[in-house]
Amino acid sequence: MRSVMIVDDDMSAQKTLQDILAKYPGYQITQIAGTLKEARQILTNSSPDLLFLDLELPEGNGMELIDLMQEYHPEIYVVMFTAFYQSMGKETFRHGERDYLLKPILPDEFDKVIRRYESVQNESNSAPVIQRKGKFFGAIALTTANSERRLTKCDEIGFFRYKSDRKLWVAVLSDFTSITLRKGTTAKDILELSPIFQQSHQSFIVNLNYVNFFGSTKIRLRSPFQSYFIPMGRTFFHPFDERFRQV
Repeated sequence: MRSVMIVDDDMSAQKTLQDILAKYPGYQITQIAGTLKEARQILTNSSPDLLFLDLELPEGNGMELIDLMQEYHPEIYVVMFTAFYQSMGKETFRHGERDYLLKPILPDEFDKVIRRYESVQNESNSAPVIQRKGKFFGAIALTTANSERRLTKCDEIGFFRYKSDRKLWVAVLSDFTSITLRKGTTAKDILELSPIFQQSHQSFIVNLNYVNFFGSTKIRLRSPFQSYFIPMGRTFFHPFDERFRQV
């Protein structure tokens, strides 16, 4: 049985999460806290498997609790509650949380979180994404061709490809779908989203977490992107190699 803790001062959100989680066998909510103080007290004596943490709490920011857990309970899988605002821009979530869940909570989005969590727990039997030097680069806000903001996990993006016929960059995702970025988006804009992205060619920017190996002319990516041909441009090789060693 996997133990679950909820940290949220919104009782309706607590109830929604409890009702949805009740449909998943093998999970049990063992602790609920409405404040940072209560959460700290609970985590002093216990370590849940899965923690749902609200970003905004009465006494401050939920990130404060993540700092505590990173020191004493790094094994806890933290899912951050957040609401998406236009003002997020290029802000990334990479403070130690492993996943995010938007409010209001939707059952299908919750299901994706549970599936990702279980995938991580079973990663020894799969082909996991490498977390280079223990770093996890969470979620980024992509601006689509329709000028909409889309919150996307970095580890869902294998690479970006420039489509010269349309003069647009496209993000290729792990479920084999793609996101067309807003017209006018440049390679520099994409590279500023996260240090895990590095340009390999005039028309390709790669997620370093998926790089299996590379040479002077091509890159081979890990599953599920192993079937894609990613070129390596001569002028990009040395910067790429240097970044790969650093990340």
